[in-house]
Amino acid sequence: MSQFASLEQMANLNTTMRLSGAQNLNGKFVALDVRDSSGVQESGLVRAVFKRNNEVYITVEDGNGKIKEYGYDQVTDILDMSDEIQGNLNFINASALIGKTVEIPDKENKIQGIIKEVYKGQNGIMVKVDVNGAIKEYPYNYITSIKTT
Repeated sequence: MSQFASLEQMANLNTTMRLSGAQNLNGKFVALDVRDSSGVQESGLVRAVFKRNNEVYITVEDGNGKIKEYGYDQVTDILDMSDEIQGNLNFINASALIGKTVEIPDKENKIQGIIKEVYKGQNGIMVKVDVNGAIKEYPYNYITSIKTT
């Protein structure tokens, strides 16, 4: 019985160590041992790390802003990007939304509108959205939904 308890403690320690290592990936760009339908290796920015059923997982945001879940074992490479490079990538991603319909929470309601402009302001990346003919400004990270127009 004590051998089983010892093995269980070792397994728990291993999971804890893996979780700790994975948490260091938050905010870093990773390449994964996964290919998309075109055969291109998947990669992106780690947004979250969590444990489920004694397995460690990460959520990764790709270049299109889509977030997917992967097993920690699927990470093949790690790149530590500077804040400037990350900011430029976010700006490029935001710029790709020009002409798209987005949904943004606005006080008690969610508004829908078409992105007309993207710029870097004092509060970070901002979007100008045409909401029924009126142009409103919002932080890029307020966008909760994106649709093609």
